[in-house]
Amino acid sequence: MELLVVIAIIGILVALLLPAVQSAREAARRMQCSNNMKQVALALHNHHAAFGRFPHGNYNCLDHTFHTPPPYGGDYQCIGQSPPVTNPISFNHQDRRCWAHDIWPYLEQQPLYDRFTEHMNTGASALSFLESGTIIPPLICPSDPTSPKTFTHWNGGGGTTSQGFSGNMVVCAGNDFFNRGGFPTSSQLNGIFYAVSKTRVADIRDGTTNTALVSEIILSPDKPSPPSDGWSGHDIRGRYHNPAHGGVLFSTMWPPNSDEVNDRLNWCSEDNHAPQAPCERSTADMFVLARSYHPGGVNLGTADGAIRFVTEGIDVEVFRKVGSRADGEITGTW
Repeated sequence: MELLVVIAIIGILVALLLPAVQSAREAARRMQCSNNMKQVALALHNHHAAFGRFPHGNYNCLDHTFHTPPPYGGDYQCIGQSPPVTNPISFNHQDRRCWAHDIWPYLEQQPLYDRFTEHMNTGASALSFLESGTIIPPLICPSDPTSPKTFTHWNGGGGTTSQGFSGNMVVCAGNDFFNRGGFPTSSQLNGIFYAVSKTRVADIRDGTTNTALVSEIILSPDKPSPPSDGWSGHDIRGRYHNPAHGGVLFSTMWPPNSDEVNDRLNWCSEDNHAPQAPCERSTADMFVLARSYHPGGVNLGTADGAIRFVTEGIDVEVFRKVGSRADGEITGTW
């Protein structure tokens, strides 16, 4: 009888202590996530110091279409950007880079960057060589059990294929859809990053302390076998090596961890997504929201390099202002 009492007491103590232990572990994971994001924010600023601008959000337009010749600086320009130029050409899908590749040298990944760039100069796809599977630790949030993701996915009738490394860190495209109405309007969003963006600190007229630079998302596992709809089993959120459809960007249209709307991309796993990261497939009005497994909110880095925790209860209009770089509106305390 006494032994049963002792066992019962031990069980009660364990039940009382377990939540505290889990909370302490999540606090440590959240701190590591914040530290990783700080490294990313500093790396983005180091790129700006070296090149006079932040990296392109994507190297290819969401509609895969460029104008040529390049209007200035040797860079391409997406249809719809200003100033207009002539002779549109179809992009060959090979330059599947994004902002993440450009900051590798500032994340102690110079050798990897050099090898990657050497491959890109041959015209090879970013998915066609082993470097695409290399995990970059600062791009990971340890609170996400799916991260880092280097899985293969079901590719319709073509079997499985690698999609490279996917991580949690994403940069802010503004407070709107990535491509309102369809692919051709994928440029000139009102955040710091978008397709072939060239944003400078001087362009952030709302103030660097009030403008979102980087945040985090939740990854969803890919499916190695045919999904129920027979389409494709991969989810491109956080996919750095083929970001043509906006998977490495986020929008501040709705507050963090919103349960009012689903993320919307043309490639996401509707029937296999993480419960906290619902997604629906669409080629129009695409967006990804900031999401995390941290209780109550997400980490977010502003354009001054600071990292803060933004709660789920932030006013939606305030959060939308945080996403815009130059709308002229004051955010106030947030």
